[in-house]
Amino acid sequence: MFEEGIVVRAATVVIALAASTGASGCIVETEGLSCESDLDCRQSNQICDPESGRCVDRDACEDACSPAGARRCNGDRVQICGQADGGCTEWTDLAACVETAKICDSGECVPPSFGGKIAFVSDRGGSSEVWVMNDDGTDLRQLTFSSQDPDPNWGARYPRWSPDGSTIAFYYGMYSGSPEDPTHSRLMVVNADGSGLRELRSDYLSEGTQITWNADGSEIYFTVQRTCDDYMDAVDVATGERRTLFDDSLDGYRCTKDVDGDPSDSQVVVYQAYNCAGNEGGLRIRDLSTGEESILTPPGSQDYGPRWSPSGDRIAWYSAHSPDIHTIPEGGGTPTTVTPDTPFEDTWLYTLDWADSGFVFGTHVEGAIALWTCKADGTNARPLVADEHRNKHPDWAPGSLPAWSQPTCEAIEGYWASDNLGGFGCWFASAQNESCTDACISHGLQCDPRNWNDFPTCEICTHLTGAPKAGPNNPSYAGCAPYYYYPGGTSHGCYYRSETVDLDCDHSGGDQMRICICSPRSARSQGAS
Repeated sequence: MFEEGIVVRAATVVIALAASTGASGCIVETEGLSCESDLDCRQSNQICDPESGRCVDRDACEDACSPAGARRCNGDRVQICGQADGGCTEWTDLAACVETAKICDSGECVPPSFGGKIAFVSDRGGSSEVWVMNDDGTDLRQLTFSSQDPDPNWGARYPRWSPDGSTIAFYYGMYSGSPEDPTHSRLMVVNADGSGLRELRSDYLSEGTQITWNADGSEIYFTVQRTCDDYMDAVDVATGERRTLFDDSLDGYRCTKDVDGDPSDSQVVVYQAYNCAGNEGGLRIRDLSTGEESILTPPGSQDYGPRWSPSGDRIAWYSAHSPDIHTIPEGGGTPTTVTPDTPFEDTWLYTLDWADSGFVFGTHVEGAIALWTCKADGTNARPLVADEHRNKHPDWAPGSLPAWSQPTCEAIEGYWASDNLGGFGCWFASAQNESCTDACISHGLQCDPRNWNDFPTCEICTHLTGAPKAGPNNPSYAGCAPYYYYPGGTSHGCYYRSETVDLDCDHSGGDQMRICICSPRSARSQGAS
């Protein structure tokens, strides 16, 4: 035993500023010990300050971290735990993922993608139409242009990828009780590249709920609106023939809506049961071959938009005015709830889908609806399309969109031709005095920012407008972009861009129709455009 205050010298210990009695009765140094490494301070749970050569308390360090070399995400930045002044550790920036068009996930910069594509509805082009993009936000483009009225109730709703990812089903028109609403809905299909748009049926009316494909892609299931007595029908995609699947729920709910098909069994669906006057019946699973049902969520639950996971083992849904995503095993059990870590305090979800190992969802933000993705546990939430528009009804499928090429260009009535830069582009003629920026937006695209040009013969302008090359002054006046000067006289005709000026997508006016190359956008870089 040693008396209090007497120091046992060992290793590099030279000075004691304070001590306490250990379990053995010996004095154990706890502060101010001389040290060469953290091992010398281990007994007192301290760390070694390399400048002073003394042990210091860990909590004296600001933003201390451990172990050294650990990584974390701070927004889109990768940070690493390393040594700081005074013997402390701290988080320091290692990489800014945004600089390489990536995101931070588990301390690494990774592509912002689940490896799939998304179809959704947006009014960013004026009317509610079907748009598509890859789930990293690239190749954003408008796919359909056939709404008969800019009123949202006339627009496109609930696009769904076919099981093989080649086709999208959706419908135009819903009834909300207004005399301005359409009198019928139009069930449609379109190829993934925008070609082959066709109407399957228009002899029914929808209340505005989701539709689904069956497991083999031969039929589409949808709800037929009938005042307080909706029922579920199927239509054959090849023939357009229609048949009724079922009417009421087994316990008497007269409306069956928000259907989604089991991805592995065409005879099994999940849907919402409902009666008029807000009488919610909860979510049900129904076997179409036997008529048997099981209840997923109880009557009275305001649960909507059920979706099977890609593997078919779980079902997700959202609830009224809630920011949460709920999931449950397809055979029933205890639900799991996750809250995506968006930065909003007052928001709620509106439509969702699984996205491989995560989710894509719409969320209300200040009157708009933004599309976000997150991991399955709600972390790493990030916006895909966040602007002043209503971007909703997302549907995810594996695989990328078809490459931007001649078929995708011609599907929206563009002209696929040389860009005079060694490649090809999708050409359009603008309206009179319209800029290329506005002309491309009207086609759901962006003005290609490269320095493209027509040929000196003006053959692209001539193809699009039917006008000949202008004789005098060409290309002296053709600043900003190739164009067609439409008034008569000696200056009438097509011009190619002077090589002494760079392309200007925003130039307008001048009694000109501009000849423009348009290309898909990036949702992340384009924002509200």
